[in-house]
Amino acid sequence: MDTLVITTDVWDRQLSFIARGDIFKGKLVGCFLRGLNMLPIFRPRDKVNIVEQNKATFSEVIRRLEAGGTVKIFPEGNHDEPRRLRPLKKGFARMAFWTAEAVDFETNLHIIPIGTYYSAPQEIETDVLVQYGTPIPISNYKESYKVNKAKAIKQLTRDLSEGLKPLMIHIESEEYYEAIEILRKLARKKIQATHTFEGDILLRNFKSDKYIITECERMIQQDEATFKEIANDTLTYKKGIDQYNLTDDLFEKNKHAIGFILLKIIGLIILLPIYIYTFINSVLPYIILKKRFLKRVKDPVFYSTIAFAVSLFLFPITWILQSIPVGYFFGGWAALVYVVTMPFVFKLGLWLHRHWKRVRAEYRYNYLSRKPEVEDLKTLRKSVLERLDNIRMA
Repeated sequence: MDTLVITTDVWDRQLSFIARGDIFKGKLVGCFLRGLNMLPIFRPRDKVNIVEQNKATFSEVIRRLEAGGTVKIFPEGNHDEPRRLRPLKKGFARMAFWTAEAVDFETNLHIIPIGTYYSAPQEIETDVLVQYGTPIPISNYKESYKVNKAKAIKQLTRDLSEGLKPLMIHIESEEYYEAIEILRKLARKKIQATHTFEGDILLRNFKSDKYIITECERMIQQDEATFKEIANDTLTYKKGIDQYNLTDDLFEKNKHAIGFILLKIIGLIILLPIYIYTFINSVLPYIILKKRFLKRVKDPVFYSTIAFAVSLFLFPITWILQSIPVGYFFGGWAALVYVVTMPFVFKLGLWLHRHWKRVRAEYRYNYLSRKPEVEDLKTLRKSVLERLDNIRMA
């Protein structure tokens, strides 16, 4: 999704992208991806002559940069679930220096750090924050590169790493990673209630998350024993809410007002025909998407990417095909109206589905709150937040 997000955000220039070489297998797929301005980088695991294969890509990247083009590279060269910046590969630095060296560093070439922050990376119709860091001019490294190329490459790699960390969620601690990952969401609203963060809700969430992570890592350095207790209780709390299939946001209230729940249910019942209409007209592409594509996705990081890419074509094609019988029975105008309105109806259907799930969750939470174990989870959550706040204020 990062590639798509950056492409649509940087609308005033054409981007070229460095991508994994293994996805270019097959002439047809390779031609299609290159047509999208994507260039392959091969790794040892790809079982090809990476020196020869990558040489052509490096040459093309340099040619595009010399012509004033823009190339986007994922310098980590891999991905993983933990929200942490991994060590950067040096390929981006080498290509930048080779380009600058060809014109004796008389170039306006810059490295621009970019960070992304997804509100819910595995769900559709959720938000993403894209942030751009301070551009790093390659000309600043001219003298050091001429003296010691390896040292200059290492320094640029280090500088980019430091430029990227403020733009992303970066949790340094490995031992307490899981606890900090939970705490950044658990304490988010409490932190925002006592601190003023500027920007829209997504930017405020990012800033408060960064604040919480910084405070947690400071606690680990200053009073690890106390933080360890908080971390253990946090993990116990998370295990408990998972056991009852609940989410933390439900615990922000002691109980959800039954009157509002009933009003929501009434509203959803009134809109039920729209939900049924959406379901009938979209169930076929949904089944194809789930059974033929998503079922084969082994890496959860790619789940939303595959869902988006396939749905972009699958749903419209299905609606167009379904419009044929509509046109046959009700006329051409009815078929046209059907095709034009289905994306909006589908969007409304998704909204209704999410709200129905939310109402069910609130009702279930109220019901389960009768259990002593769930009340204990509420107490434990409150205790974690209070101790976290006391240490933070100390």
